[in-house]
Amino acid sequence: MDRLVEGLAAPAAGKISRTYRADAVIVLLSLPIYRRVDVGSGSAALAETASADGRYYSLRFTGASRPERAGGLDRVGAIREAVMERGAALTEAAYFGVLTSSPEETLEEGRRSLGKTANKWNEYTAINGYSRSGFTRSALAHFRLPSSGEPNLHLIAEARSNFQTSPPVWRENQWRGEVEGQAPPTFLYALLRAIRSPRRVTESWYVYSERSYRLHLEKAPDRQQGQRFAERGLTSRPDRVLEVRGRIREDRNGRQTNFRLWIEDSAENALPLRIEFQPRSYLRLSFEVDSQVSTTSLEEDL
Repeated sequence: MDRLVEGLAAPAAGKISRTYRADAVIVLLSLPIYRRVDVGSGSAALAETASADGRYYSLRFTGASRPERAGGLDRVGAIREAVMERGAALTEAAYFGVLTSSPEETLEEGRRSLGKTANKWNEYTAINGYSRSGFTRSALAHFRLPSSGEPNLHLIAEARSNFQTSPPVWRENQWRGEVEGQAPPTFLYALLRAIRSPRRVTESWYVYSERSYRLHLEKAPDRQQGQRFAERGLTSRPDRVLEVRGRIREDRNGRQTNFRLWIEDSAENALPLRIEFQPRSYLRLSFEVDSQVSTTSLEEDL
């Protein structure tokens, strides 16, 4: 466990990474009514290390708004996982993440939030979690920081300090009958394994914040998008580009989230070329690889 926890704070050596430009579409009754490009940025990274003890993974994803391009909205979501495999079995995993609390549920609530950065505090939730054979535990921390309308470069350090200054309240669960003798998977790790699977359709399972989720993926060639990526210099193999349609369902309440990824059908790089999802009924976000995007140091800090 110590190695995994230390790995969450250490830079990932030998990693592959991609940076993304984020675009947003406002949706009304399932129809796009407004589009704006470059409202934020993102980054993804993957590192793998093989040793006599097994295989170690470091996985990261961060997305952050650009307040000057997003109507003053200062939003961030970031997660990092450290995972250990022995043989084909997942033996341990740890994760740490932070997310801006976004209360806007409707288009009107989202509209009222635009431009309101002066004299305002942002609310954040940080999560710290660990997984081993048949067992998980996690803790949440809530904190506030003043919103300046610019990315907060000390956010990750502030999130970590909340777990160090006050003892966390750990929630624990035993998991039997899912993957016997293995640690319950974490989200990014489950997604990585499903993407790398040779099967066209995969069903998998993971635990996040003591809740269990089902992950369903379907892959299909997408030569048209592959050609578009090739024209932009993002791939030299348009015929190897796959569209991945994903669905996440929470076991407890049945709530579903749909998303789409585009990847190269290649074991060398499982990081997506493009990501699309809809975090709110009125908001659709896309992240597409863009080598010209400059990410904030926050995205490198996780």
